[in-house]
Amino acid sequence: MKLRLKLFLTLEYVLFILSFVFLYKFNQQPLSISKFIFFALTLFILSNLSVFINTSNKITTQIGIPIIIPAIIILGPFWSSLVTLIGTIPITKLKNNFVWYKFIFNQTIFFLATGCAALTFEITKSFLSTPYFFLPLLIANVIFFVINNGSVFLVMLIENYNQDFSVLLYFLKLTKNIPIVYFLGLLFYYTYINLGQSFLILGIVLIYFSKDILYAHIKRLNHYTQIIESFLKVIDSKDNYTKKHCERVSEYAEIVCRQMQLKPSKTNQIVQMAKIHDIGKICIPDSILKATGHLTDDQYEKMKGHSNYGYELLQDIELISSNLDLIRYHHEHYDGKGYPEGLIGKDIPLGARILATCDAFEVMTNGRLYKPPMTKEKVLAEFKECSGTQFDPQISKLMINLIKAGEFDYIFKDNIKKYEEEYDVAVNFN
Repeated sequence: MKLRLKLFLTLEYVLFILSFVFLYKFNQQPLSISKFIFFALTLFILSNLSVFINTSNKITTQIGIPIIIPAIIILGPFWSSLVTLIGTIPITKLKNNFVWYKFIFNQTIFFLATGCAALTFEITKSFLSTPYFFLPLLIANVIFFVINNGSVFLVMLIENYNQDFSVLLYFLKLTKNIPIVYFLGLLFYYTYINLGQSFLILGIVLIYFSKDILYAHIKRLNHYTQIIESFLKVIDSKDNYTKKHCERVSEYAEIVCRQMQLKPSKTNQIVQMAKIHDIGKICIPDSILKATGHLTDDQYEKMKGHSNYGYELLQDIELISSNLDLIRYHHEHYDGKGYPEGLIGKDIPLGARILATCDAFEVMTNGRLYKPPMTKEKVLAEFKECSGTQFDPQISKLMINLIKAGEFDYIFKDNIKKYEEEYDVAVNFN
């Protein structure tokens, strides 16, 4: 251990002893043994949940620290500080890799932080007299975080004296915990006061398992995204052009979904499926997929198979299987003249109708090797002409409104810029 760290720890231990004596000497709160045991035991269990409950998640947001807030109000500065000192003892660190000076440092800092927070609460509540202690508790909560995390930062700084540490970045990462702890602390306090200890325990259990459910949902969404991104790389390995086409379609689909005010979960499903809607093209021979001219009837029939190929390729992946109809039917036409099944109107899933519109829009505006991109007027005319036949009338109308409003002007401008550079002429994209 470095000398400067020894000096810092010695100073911190002295401060702990002085604060312990001070808080005890000036303590005016009578001790309720049952309340003290309840808060100390509750905090101890919550601080060591990984030992008592086998949980698979590693969420770092603790739900134990908010218990300190009702303890501060009910027990006062000295006894609430003692609750924190005892209740935050980590079982795992006592069993594995125990370092005595680190253990003492952590526990005494918890005592000091709680003591300062509790004293701040006692002082501010007399000046900021409100019936629910909202502002005094918020200030006390901030004091707790500053002292607790500031001391840890100082130790990191002393141990790594030659390394650069940003105080601002360090505390910015931690500030997200302040409102969580504050509101949970208020919830715990008013539950305890109005409903009693049993309901507080029930509330903590519900919050804990709700946190687990939320984490599982987030983890599922991450896996979903990872699967999509992996298949997008597969598409890229086959044909970079198809990958870029899929990315553009997903971009346009997100704009349309937002304009239609679909639920975020529904929008995400459609956008993610749009990213891989042409995954079936990896089964199409390069001679067809990368043809520079119009396809023959036989080649076109083989190309039409890509929507079914994509569906069959992904149908065994349970996480995305419920959304694969978007891939299978993104070439269906509203009038029933599309493929692969000739579905009509609202029988076509909404997501597939959106993808069909955005897919066609991408082809119109980006063009193909054998077909140049359309101008803004031609795209508008195409949507008007094909409304109710190729496209869902409502989605077609929405696209027309978006184009007229200038939502996609950047696409037309980019196309014209490329055209002007190639032919050295000036063009008006309107």
